[in-house]
Order: sequence, then C-alpha cells, then structure tokens
Amino acid sequence: MKIHPISDPSLWNKYMRQCRETDFQQTWEYGEGVERCAGWKPLRQLVLDDQTPVALVQTLTKTLPIVGPAARMQNGPMFFDYSKEVPPNRAMEALRCLTSYWTKEKESALHLTPCLLPEDLPSDWISNLRLYESKEPFWNSIRIDLSIEADALRRNMRRTGWREPLRKAERLGLQTVWSQSDADFDFLLTQYRQAQREKGFSWPSADLVQVLWDRAKDSFQIVWIENEERRLAGMALFTFVDTSYCLIAWNGPSSRETHAANLIFWQSILYFQQRNYRWLDLGGIDPVNLPGITEFKRGMGGQEYRWAGGAESISPAARRNFEEAERQDEIPYVIPGFASAPFQLDKLDDVQNRVESLVADFVRDLSGMNVSIDRHESLINSGLIDSLSIVSLVQTLQEAFDIEIAPFELTIENFDTPERIASFVKEKSR
Repeated sequence: MKIHPISDPSLWNKYMRQCRETDFQQTWEYGEGVERCAGWKPLRQLVLDDQTPVALVQTLTKTLPIVGPAARMQNGPMFFDYSKEVPPNRAMEALRCLTSYWTKEKESALHLTPCLLPEDLPSDWISNLRLYESKEPFWNSIRIDLSIEADALRRNMRRTGWREPLRKAERLGLQTVWSQSDADFDFLLTQYRQAQREKGFSWPSADLVQVLWDRAKDSFQIVWIENEERRLAGMALFTFVDTSYCLIAWNGPSSRETHAANLIFWQSILYFQQRNYRWLDLGGIDPVNLPGITEFKRGMGGQEYRWAGGAESISPAARRNFEEAERQDEIPYVIPGFASAPFQLDKLDDVQNRVESLVADFVRDLSGMNVSIDRHESLINSGLIDSLSIVSLVQTLQEAFDIEIAPFELTIENFDTPERIASFVKEKSR
C-alpha cells in the first residue's frame, strides 16, 4: 500500500462520502479549527492499494516540548465502503502502512483511534501493530438513525423522562425557529461561554466553535425553542456527509419547567430526517462526570457507540511526559477526552472546586431554577435539598468520584453546605 497526500477540500469531502463510517474530528473544517486554535497542523492522506482507495485520514501534527514530533489521528483513519464491511486484513494493512509512515519515516510519537466499530478489527489489533493501548478515555456517543420512521423513533424513547415531557412541551405550543444568522450564533456562543465558566468543561472550546462558524457557516444549523419570543433553549448543529452533529447547546432558566430540551432534540430529529440525513449524533456522553446529561441522552433510545479503541506508539514509561506536554499545549480545548477524563483525586483543590460545582448544578436541576448558591449556604435549612434528594446527590457523587458513601455518613456535618460536602469528598478520596 502507498500513501497519497490530499490538498483539495472538495476532493476530501468527496472521499469522505464514500467511507463506511465518518467522524466530526475527521472533517476538513475541524482540522482547520484545531490549527487556528492550537497550532496543530493537519495533514490529509489517502491510503491506496494499487489504485484502489482503502483509507482516508486527517492527522494533526506538532512538535511538542520534551516529546518532539507528535501525530494524532483523531477518530481516524476512515475506511472506504465497498461491500458494507471492511475486511480485517485490508484494514490492518492500511493501519500498518500509516503506523510505519509516522513512527519510522517521520519519527513521530503517534496516537490513533480508527474510525471503525470494535467488531471490525481483530481483538489483538493493537499488539499486532506493535503499539500500546492508549490510556486516554474512550470517546462515547449516541446517534439516532434517521432512516427509521418518526413514529418508531418516538416509541423507542423512554416514557418517563422523554415521551411524557415531550408531550407536555408540545401542548404548551412552543415555537421552533431555525437560523443561520450571525446574531443568533453570537448570542448562543455567549451563553455557551458562560456555561463553560460555571461548569468547568472545556470541549469544544468556544474559540474552536467560533473558527468553525467563520470557516464553514453553511455547515451549521442553529435551532431555538421559543415562547412568545422568549428563548428557552438553543443548539448549534454541524453537518457533514450524512450526519448532523450536536456541537453546543444552551438551556435557559425556564427550559426545565417547559421541557424545552426534549422538544429541541425532537424537532432536530424531524428537521434532518426531512432533509435525508442518516444520523443525528448527540455529541458525546460522559457517564462519569456528566451522569445526568448522559441519562437524558440515553433516554432518546438511540444507538450508543464508540470506535475500536485507541493505540499509540508511546511507551507507558514515556506516557507521563507526553500527557504533560499536550496539556501545556492546551490540547484539551480542541480535542475531547482530556477535559472529560475522570478527575485525578490526588489533586485535592480540583476536587474541592469540582464538588462545589457539581452540587450547585444538582440543586439547580432539582429546583428547575437558575439559583445562585453560596458555598457556605445551608442546603437543608434553605429547603434546597431534602432526605429524598440527598440520596440522588450521594449517588451522583459516588459515580463522579469513584467513592463509597455509607448510610451512617449522611449527616448534617457532612452534607449541610457545598463546602462541607466538598471537604467530606476530599477526605474520602485520600
């Protein structure tokens, strides 16, 4: 097999449409965004077997301190679809060709995540390529198959938490408004920036989203749920090949009581189904750090998926230097996985901040109001939580921080204020 460079975006998009699976992080626009925001230069390549295209890949490249040349294939390579399946031997040959190119010819530290489902590759594919299994978190998401009739998709949704709230939202007569205006984008991005500051997540960065809008505005659709011209919820979706990808979203203070979040996803299903898209990708899930959002998305009844796994040429001994170099390079702001990884519990100041943020989000979700919560405020005396809701809070803390909380530990001393809860979790994490 041989490798051929691609420098024409229209040719890249033509080839992407022929691939079995595609991914947002392999789009031309995403590569441009990462280069603009973090200086990682994208290199696009086609892998050929004689004259037959086998694989397509966008590799992000940069020279990092200590590590030297580094190359990242984010959810790539993608593989051409000729028979609705990828022969494992052909896929392995393409991966071997690319691995050799980057590790031997370019002498780069390589990370790759093939855009294939786990059953498409041999179980020992990583060791077969003489690579190491990556320790980075898996990218998981859910996608809705828009080739299924709308009535069937609706029946697939959970009754509690989805179908019933959706019916309530529809009875309110809320309006759905679609847009591609700069003013609407600016408003949504402003709300998203505020949510990032309040909740501490970093991917995708607002700067990356802005670059994508500047470079590929026609690939976006913005949708609002409104009530008497008051915006209740908004979402920006990025389209590529046969997929509409939920990039960023915002829920206003009244979205919970009106179930606007349910309605905005349902209207997105109908909108893109009518335009013959195959998939609505919900933009990732994080069961550890965002269990509530994850369960909400799972309630839609879509297909939960992840790619075949991550591999890298970096030995475990050198991995710490590689991670530190990438973090200093601010790669978490443009590549998912880093920012959504479970928090390292030995960093106790991070635990303190994370717990207080998590508790504040829990109380806001519980109350349905965008209330301001002081870290010293008594949650029990103020009526913000009670004996029933504290059980749900405990479950959320146990999942987020991988700790066990015994019934005898559910005391006012431990759970009265956000500050006390954070101190309790810090002590459990030691």
